[in-house]
Amino acid sequence: MSAQQSEHEFEERLTRAFRAAGEGFLADPPRLARQGAVRGRRRQRGQLSLVAGASALVLAVGALTALSVPAQRPAVAVGPAASVPSPTGGTAAGAALPEELHTVSVLGEVLPPGVRILRSSGTTHGPGTVPSSSATAQLLVDNGSGPSRLSVTVDDWKHAKPGFGCTGSADDRICTETPDGDGGRVFATASLPDAESAFREVSLEAADGLRVTLHSGSPDPDAGAPALRPAALLTEQQLTGMLSAPSWRSLRGALAQQQPARDTHPAPDVRLADLLPAGLRVEQIGGSWSQQSATVGEGGREAELLVEVAAADQVTREWFGQAPVLPDGTRIRTAADRPVPHAQGATETVVALLRPSGLLMRVTVANPGGGGLPLTERQVEALALSPAWSVLDRG
Repeated sequence: MSAQQSEHEFEERLTRAFRAAGEGFLADPPRLARQGAVRGRRRQRGQLSLVAGASALVLAVGALTALSVPAQRPAVAVGPAASVPSPTGGTAAGAALPEELHTVSVLGEVLPPGVRILRSSGTTHGPGTVPSSSATAQLLVDNGSGPSRLSVTVDDWKHAKPGFGCTGSADDRICTETPDGDGGRVFATASLPDAESAFREVSLEAADGLRVTLHSGSPDPDAGAPALRPAALLTEQQLTGMLSAPSWRSLRGALAQQQPARDTHPAPDVRLADLLPAGLRVEQIGGSWSQQSATVGEGGREAELLVEVAAADQVTREWFGQAPVLPDGTRIRTAADRPVPHAQGATETVVALLRPSGLLMRVTVANPGGGGLPLTERQVEALALSPAWSVLDRG
């Protein structure tokens, strides 16, 4: 056999070996696509489209399904901040979040003796909070006869929607009106003795515009609370006595006279679940551009997560004046795992940001029933500083 023939046969055997190797290689498009989708969601949720088949790029040994990014939709980073940068400047007082006015605290302070708070949630007011013309709080309480729900709403009836008092009261309740001695009125409403859902409510409409409405009723069955026992309701005398507390006027003074204009921005394409650490239970997610909320849990601990956004006014900008500054110009103030006064065990971690665009962003994680928070301060900061929130600045 000549050297030329030997070389020719070697080339044929080598060609057959390459062909066999290539035919024996089976690409796994589904697996590759799944891996690509995972990476894509981290970079921009919902903005990548899989292009299978037609976008396949055939190389020497197989096919690889490619990912296509629509050019008209900009990439949005998704997930918590990879690392929380260290802010610079500012003062220690400017970095800390001062004590704020919690509606839960005002309500908890005026509770009758012997009433225990099991769960609590409500609005917060003062500098660095999102303005509102009303204050609300909801408690699950136990007076020794079982749990009941106690709520309060505080506003100014001269600026808000007027109440109806006892006018047009329904047939399933009893309503009485009495003067309060200062030119105002007190309305007391109660369900009939044989009503399916028992409740008591008192409402003060003071001459200066202060309106406080207290409602004692059935606990939320969705929260797993047992059925209401009539004796668990606070009495009309107890509720009326709570109305006279001067702290309601202090709370009214922290409210905006007019309800801020209704937000018309579209809801941001940000999922809170994507911004939370792995392993947390996330449920009851909802909200809009200006407010998003979720319930999160880990083991026996549960917390309420609230993200609020509003345009910062001059007072708010000055309030951030001594706050530390992050490299992108964001100013930050925080409070870690602080007790909510008079809430009997509830704690919260708050991160308040003044974004370079002029938006106030406030992230609150609160444990309504005590027992500690499932998120650390650094994890809450990473959520608040996620690049995903940059979509808010485009509005």
